[in-house]
Amino acid sequence: MLIQLIMAMIIPVLSGDDIEMDENGCVKTPKNMNPMLTMSFEAIRYASLLSMYGGSSAVVVSMFILGFASFVVVSNQ
Repeated sequence: MLIQLIMAMIIPVLSGDDIEMDENGCVKTPKNMNPMLTMSFEAIRYASLLSMYGGSSAVVVSMFILGFASFVVVSNQ
């Protein structure tokens, strides 16, 4: 999520224009940005999205593989 925050702060600085939103609230890509820079930012954005989903999926799968009993904390009280 830190990567997405940094990307959201870098794009307005590099483009020099105000950021416009579409009707769904998604950020529109500024027209005067370098196309290669735009594609690299989009690749970083989607890679961070996939890594967040992959990490959360790995946690859920590991809970089922290891079993819920191994996550229970037993106290001697």
